[in-house]
Amino acid sequence: MIAAMRRVAGFRIALVALSLLGAPALALATTAKNRLVGNCTQSQSAPKTIVLACADANALVIHIHWSKFGGAKASGSGTYSVNGCTPDCVAGKFKNYKVTLVASQAKPCGEVNDYRALALTFVATAPPATRSPLKYALYCPIG
Repeated sequence: MIAAMRRVAGFRIALVALSLLGAPALALATTAKNRLVGNCTQSQSAPKTIVLACADANALVIHIHWSKFGGAKASGSGTYSVNGCTPDCVAGKFKNYKVTLVASQAKPCGEVNDYRALALTFVATAPPATRSPLKYALYCPIG
């Protein structure tokens, strides 16, 4: 009977020790920072530029200042720069618009989580025929 009680007590001590040792590992696994594909080819932490049109780079957010990054949502401010494509996109000129931005919906991209949604809210004026907030789907890095 005493031997059985000692085994139970020893088991409880071992269980408590394992749970305490496992807690930091669990905390590290759940606090992994989310990232964002800013240059089309790699996940980045708090990029200063986000290329939104990877085929031709005719839409991007530049001069980004993040107030929060890495959690469930990232937020900041920057400049939405878009090519007017007049008379065509090769000869077109870029126009800049001040925005606030929120990145959200992080999902796995390989071994990291990348934000997959971006909402841009125009601070003053928006480009013609553009609603605010302007929403973009974000993707995993291009191979």
